[in-house]
Amino acid sequence: MNMRQPLQSTSPSLEGCLADLSRIPFLEPEWLSLGYLNGSCHNLMQRTHVLPVTSGRAAIYLALRALNVGPGSTVLVPSYHCPTMIAPIVALGARPQFYPITPSGCVDQNYLDALPPDGVRAIIAAHFFGLPRPMQALRAWCTQRGVALVEDCAHTLYGTSDGKPVGAWGDFAIGSLTKFLPVTEGGVLVSNQEPVEEIALQPRQTKDQVRILADLLELLTCRKSAGLLSAPLRGLFLLKKKLRSPKQSTVASTESDIDRPREAWDGFKIDVDFATTRPAHATEWLARHIDLDKVATLRRNNARQLLDALSHTQGAHALVDQLPEHAVPYVLPFWVDNPEPVYRQLKAMRFPVYRWDRLWPDVPHLPNDQGLLWSRHVFQLVCHQSQTEQDIQRMADAFRQACQQN
Repeated sequence: MNMRQPLQSTSPSLEGCLADLSRIPFLEPEWLSLGYLNGSCHNLMQRTHVLPVTSGRAAIYLALRALNVGPGSTVLVPSYHCPTMIAPIVALGARPQFYPITPSGCVDQNYLDALPPDGVRAIIAAHFFGLPRPMQALRAWCTQRGVALVEDCAHTLYGTSDGKPVGAWGDFAIGSLTKFLPVTEGGVLVSNQEPVEEIALQPRQTKDQVRILADLLELLTCRKSAGLLSAPLRGLFLLKKKLRSPKQSTVASTESDIDRPREAWDGFKIDVDFATTRPAHATEWLARHIDLDKVATLRRNNARQLLDALSHTQGAHALVDQLPEHAVPYVLPFWVDNPEPVYRQLKAMRFPVYRWDRLWPDVPHLPNDQGLLWSRHVFQLVCHQSQTEQDIQRMADAFRQACQQN
C-alpha cells in the first residue's frame, strides 16, 4: 500500500490550538466517598480475586509468572498491540508468537485451529478500545488445548462479553486503572481460579507514597474551580518534582512522541522491580472509593456525542456505529483513509489522539490479518469523563478539518 510522505500541518495557525484539552481525567471531589464503592454496573473491580498492582503491564508479568511462563514457553499475542503487552513475555525469557486479528478485532479462530496441538503455554486476548469482544469460542479452544487464557482488559474496565462480565473468561484477567481513573499509576490482576491476594509484592517506599499522593492532589487542582487549593499545594508539588526520578513523566506532560525513535520509548521495556511492588496507598484508596458508575455514565455520554459529531466525516469512519450495551470506551477507534498527514497535523494541534504504530519488532505479515493495517489507519480518540460538551465539539471540528484537508 502506497502512503504519502508525512506532512507538516497545512494550517500553521492551528498548531497547539488544542493544548488545553486533557488526555487524562481530572479528580472530581464529588465522585469520591468515604465508604467503599463497588458500583452497580459490571466492572473488573467486582471480581472475587483482585490484586492491586502498579500497572496493566505489571499485571501481565505477574499473570504469566503465576502460569510458570519462562524460557522455552510460547505465548500467543495479537498482531495489533501496544508493546507493553509483549515486554513482560520477553522479560520472562519466553517467546511471543503473533496471531492475526479479524476486521472486528477478534482472534482469528481459523489460525488457532490450524496450530500444532502443543507448544503454546498461554494466549493473551484483548478487548480493544473498551469494546468487549466475544470470548466463549476462545475459552473453549483454550480448554481443549490446555492453553491458559489471559484476558487483557486494559482497555475494558467495564462491560460484558458473551453474557459474562469482562474478566470472567480468562484464567487471569488484567486491567489498567490509569486508562479510566484519575490516577498516575495502577492496575489490577484478577484470577478466576486461585486467590491472588496473597501474592507477595514489595512495599512502596515512603518518598513514592508522598509523590503519588501529590500527583492525585495535582489532578484535583487541574480544574479551574479548584483554584483556591492551588496556592497552598504549590509547595507540595515542588517537593514532588524533587522526589521524582528523571525518567518519570509529569502529570501534565503533553509532549508528542511522534518523532521519537522506537528505542527511546519505554513501552518496549518493563521494570521488574516496579512490577513486583505494591501500588501506593493513595492509588488503592481512590480506586475503591471513586464512583465507578458515575465514571461509566459520563464516558458513555461523551463517546456517544463524539460518535454523533463525527458520523459523516470525509476520509474517516468509526469502527463501530454505536456503543455495545454496557460498554464503556477507553477511546473511540476511527479508521482514517490517509493516516500519515492527518496524524501529524493532529499531533501539531495537540489533539488527544493515539495510534499503535510502534509494534514489537518483526511482526509477520499473516494471511487475512488486520493488525498491521490497524497500526497505521486506526486512530484512538480520547473520550474520558472530564471532557465537556465544548471539549468534544472542538475535538470533532479539529478532527473533521484534518481529515478533509488531507
